[in-house]
Amino acid sequence: MGKYTLHTDPRVDAIVESHLAQICECTLRHFKPEALLLSGSFGRGEGSVSLDGGQVRFYSDYEVSLISSRPRARLAIDPIQREVNAKLPLSVSIFWTTPRKLRHNLSRNLSFGPPYLSIGMYELKAGSQVFYGDFDLSANQNDPRDLPVSEGVRLIANRMMETIEKWRRTPKSGDFGVQDRSELAFSLAKLVLACGDALLVKNGLYHYSYAERGRRFSQHYTELFSPLLGAEFLGLYEQASSFKLRPYAEVQPAAILEALPQIRAYCWTILRHLLDLPEDDHDRIFEAMAASIHITYQTGLAPSLDVAYENLILWLRGRRAGIKTFPNRKADLSMFQMLYGAIPSLFWGLPMEGQADARLLQNSREWGAWAFPPLSSATPSEEQLVSVLLSMWHAFG
Repeated sequence: MGKYTLHTDPRVDAIVESHLAQICECTLRHFKPEALLLSGSFGRGEGSVSLDGGQVRFYSDYEVSLISSRPRARLAIDPIQREVNAKLPLSVSIFWTTPRKLRHNLSRNLSFGPPYLSIGMYELKAGSQVFYGDFDLSANQNDPRDLPVSEGVRLIANRMMETIEKWRRTPKSGDFGVQDRSELAFSLAKLVLACGDALLVKNGLYHYSYAERGRRFSQHYTELFSPLLGAEFLGLYEQASSFKLRPYAEVQPAAILEALPQIRAYCWTILRHLLDLPEDDHDRIFEAMAASIHITYQTGLAPSLDVAYENLILWLRGRRAGIKTFPNRKADLSMFQMLYGAIPSLFWGLPMEGQADARLLQNSREWGAWAFPPLSSATPSEEQLVSVLLSMWHAFG
């Protein structure tokens, strides 16, 4: 096992370190942070790559946290990110994180409420590597056994949206190439793993390492998860785990792609279980998913102000991303929460296999109605619906 991936070939670590050096060099040209953290799968030592004849193919992206208490860091990120993405053969996402947020386990840099234990914060502190500067990640560590079930719900919704984005990019003729198949299959594998991860969260068994989560899921499957999912899901989960951690191994994209109908059905079953919904009711699942999402921007003054405060921050982020208008929405939910009511109906409604479900797509339009211009009289098409909701999802982060 290498430092950044499961590969033992030292050439892989050497290439990753050359990339990190370039990220560091580009960053320091624009801004001097307290530290730079390599997070995500490469930070955990589980970056997904394959090595073929000395050529490294990357399946995971780099996730980098820029640690600084200075707000100017937010403005520096865009030019840094553009520069490094022009130089490197894989995508680099850079996030500004304040020392205050890390030390006190806050939801966001601009959140002033109480600490909130999230998967993101737990993994950032437990599974990152400092590659520039100095920062103590061991202070005020989180206990993953305390993660709320809503974090599993949000994880599944995010993986649904990643799958939608990859599906959208593939030719609809069904005759798409190896690269298209690999990327779509990879996003589906991550969705399957998210389903398993959410169940681990619910049972207090979550761990920052993919490999360790896989071991725990298999170990407890018969006792805890087989009554809900049957025997077959474990095999699908283990295929997805192998494809995620070792995309160069024997699991081929076709094996994951062919399981798409079953994956969509498993998502339905697992979300009902997580949300404690006994009835087979689409509308209740969408409402429960939206309501379960935590308000991440908190005033620290009164909960009644938090929805308005979060909407203000999201409006500013949307404007910065080029989104001009935010029409009416339900007063008791933030725009972020409304988005998570639209995602599952979009995922189940799109014609990923078979026919589109017009009722579910209309449901997604209703949940995402705030995202469309208020003077637009035309019903958004399927393509417009996907495009707008993906834009919002990226802008809100």
